Amino acid sequence: MRVAIVGGRLQGVEATYLAQRAGWETVVLDRERNVPASGFAHHFVQVELRSPGEPWEGILRECDFIVPALENMAALELLQEFAAAAEIPLAHDAAAYRVSSSKLSSHCLFRRLGLPLPRPYPEAAFPLLAKPASGSGSRGVTVLHTPQQLSAFREGIGRDGEWIIEEYVAGPGYSIEVLGCGGACMALEITEIQVDEACDCKRVVYPAALPEAPARQMAQFAEEIAAALELQGLMDLEAIYTAGGWRLLEIDARLPSQTPVTVYHATGFNMLEALYQIFSEGRLPPPPRAARRRAVIYEQIRVQDGCLEVMGERIISGAGPLRYSENCFGADAALSSFREGALAWTAILIFCGATLEEAWSRRRAAIETMGKEFGLKITPEAERGR
Repeated sequence: MRVAIVGGRLQGVEATYLAQRAGWETVVLDRERNVPASGFAHHFVQVELRSPGEPWEGILRECDFIVPALENMAALELLQEFAAAAEIPLAHDAAAYRVSSSKLSSHCLFRRLGLPLPRPYPEAAFPLLAKPASGSGSRGVTVLHTPQQLSAFREGIGRDGEWIIEEYVAGPGYSIEVLGCGGACMALEITEIQVDEACDCKRVVYPAALPEAPARQMAQFAEEIAAALELQGLMDLEAIYTAGGWRLLEIDARLPSQTPVTVYHATGFNMLEALYQIFSEGRLPPPPRAARRRAVIYEQIRVQDGCLEVMGERIISGAGPLRYSENCFGADAALSSFREGALAWTAILIFCGATLEEAWSRRRAAIETMGKEFGLKITPEAERGR
């Protein structure tokens, strides 16, 4: 089985990791040379998708499955046209993706379904959260604490695209993936999302500290949205649980980063294998086995200027080629830019345990070991880990 992964940054890292865990041969394509997934893929090709008939088509024709790991709409349309003509399964639901790629469109869907959203400005009191209406992740997200900050922000953005301004919702964040195929939907595991000061996900934890009733409700929300989209493939839902109940933040109808690998290590369920079954065989896979569950901590660290700190996932995009290793300083798995003698490097670390306390204990021991071995100052958050 040979899979083409188009895009080598955050989503590409996720897809490449899961494909290799499935035992597949991986071919990563990206227009830039030193993207993170290029370092541990079986094959890497630097190529840009611009028009039909170019070299990328010949590369994809030699593959059995195509996974988009990018958010460029023109490139996605090219891939869709090519895959249909070449009769190669493509893990992409164009209609669902168009809705999820616009927070304006997805919020309209949420309201139509009567789902709980953060209150919009000017109904909401300060602090407020401003985020671009398009795109994913934390890029451009800004917290506004005063009317003066809001006024300066609105003056600064001018006519630069569309923005959503809504109440800033404090509380634990959660994510859930749902698979859809032929009108059937299946929600997967809920993970806890921990963010840094820039609202970027620095850590994913499983199991999520969430009572049974709200967990069941979040799964119902995810399946209801997937059904409304007539989802064919994979979608994730991010939300915050407050004293007043759920507030839904956004959806992404694509392979996300961080959480699928966390779910894989927790349950053995590989979402990339599930996508292949959906797009090549037209069926949902069996759900994860209830008997197999492990606690997992997935986080990113950066070593720089003699200091080790936990950072949001944005640092991975610019980390350069990553290498895969097992039992790295006590982590079950690591993807790292570390090279012998390097003074600055970045890593994704994955820790597992029979219980969450065991995973945290292994994680703290690994951080302490790295600090001693490299003579690093450990930031309080990295040392504490919570």
